[in-house]
Amino acid sequence: MSRKQKADLTLLAVAICFIGSSAALYFHPAWWTRLLFYMTEAGLVGGLADWYAVTALFRHPLGIASKHTAIIPRNRIKLIDGVVTMVETQLLPPDRLKEKLSDITIMDTVIEWIDDRFPRGALGAAGWKWATSLLAKFDFSRIAAGWDSQLKQLLRRTDITPYAGKALNALLEHGNIHVWLDRIIEEIEKRTSSPEAKAFILQLLQKEHEKQLNVGNAFTRFLKKAASIFAEESDALNLEDAAEALYRDLGQFIQDLKRHDHKLRLLLIDTLRRLAADLNQNRELAATIEEWKLEVLERITLAPSIEALLAALKNLPADAEEQPAPELQEDTGQQQPATAAPSSGLLGLRSGLSNLIENYWAQFKQDEAKKLWIEGYIKSFLTTVIDKEHRLIGQIVRDTLNAFTEKRLIAFIEDKVGEDLSRIRINGSLVGAGIGALLYTFLHGIYDPLLRLLGL
Repeated sequence: MSRKQKADLTLLAVAICFIGSSAALYFHPAWWTRLLFYMTEAGLVGGLADWYAVTALFRHPLGIASKHTAIIPRNRIKLIDGVVTMVETQLLPPDRLKEKLSDITIMDTVIEWIDDRFPRGALGAAGWKWATSLLAKFDFSRIAAGWDSQLKQLLRRTDITPYAGKALNALLEHGNIHVWLDRIIEEIEKRTSSPEAKAFILQLLQKEHEKQLNVGNAFTRFLKKAASIFAEESDALNLEDAAEALYRDLGQFIQDLKRHDHKLRLLLIDTLRRLAADLNQNRELAATIEEWKLEVLERITLAPSIEALLAALKNLPADAEEQPAPELQEDTGQQQPATAAPSSGLLGLRSGLSNLIENYWAQFKQDEAKKLWIEGYIKSFLTTVIDKEHRLIGQIVRDTLNAFTEKRLIAFIEDKVGEDLSRIRINGSLVGAGIGALLYTFLHGIYDPLLRLLGL
């Protein structure tokens, strides 16, 4: 049962009691029937007065229109203006907003919220997921073309020689140059160990042989060809054997290069060190590199590679792992279908970005100076907004209340204060009954005896 229903039942009960006390006083006049009549009469008057007052706030009591009823609907504009003024000048004035803003620590709240929402390890995955979802909304071909153009323009304007020297120095000092050389040698070994490499050596020897036979005048060329035929017939000149020997020597040479103390490796490293120093000082070398850079930029396009990289990043899930090799089913011996595994490079990029986000977040939480700077910047920005846009608070309140229809406004106010208004009505009946009892006690217990005592 709602408070309003209780108030209506209370008023009805007081009205019934008033009728009953009136009948009791008429048929059986006595002190207690008079007391009951006084109480119910005063309670009924108080209850009716409060019912009329509360009802008159929202509508016309009993449908009778008056300039003193339906106060809220008739004064809707004044009410909205009053609420707006109260919010702007009393509840949320600029000075109070600035005072509250200075009391709170924005960054601590933000850090606590992020830590609660993203436990250790989840922030990096969320960052990667956000990045890939953002990529899914882009036109990769257009972006790749734009990035290709901007990257080329940046490279054209930038002198890469100092950066190349620094990068080469860093590689020599911290990058374990022998690891890179081992990879290069392994790649060379793969390419030279194939039968095609031996055929290529034989082809080079044959071309050089033909070239030497055709150098000189006619008589010299005749003598060379005759000597060549004689050497081949006597097996003194065998290009296939020479190619085989060169092929074996090349393989042995590559095997020797795998030793870290090989003289050629050491000479190459020393040459790279001198080259790194020259890159920062030798202007002629710098000019040569600049010319080579411009020539390369004119010939190549990075757009396809950028587009392929963006597409691969978009399709790489946040929880992607290395896929195991396909296994054979025991019962059928058929190969199980498997989805394409992401490349190790993309997985490494995802892992690197996730670790970067996690490490930066951990460092940021420990950097009090940076947090204070961001806190100050945010508060300064919000203070400026308060000074310039404080009127928007009142405008928002005004627009919100103006959107309310008359019925909706009445329902809204009744929903917020209806319980208190109904309590006032109940108290009106109860307080009225109490006042009636006091009046009866005063009139018949003090006033009447005093008049009789005075002979009046």
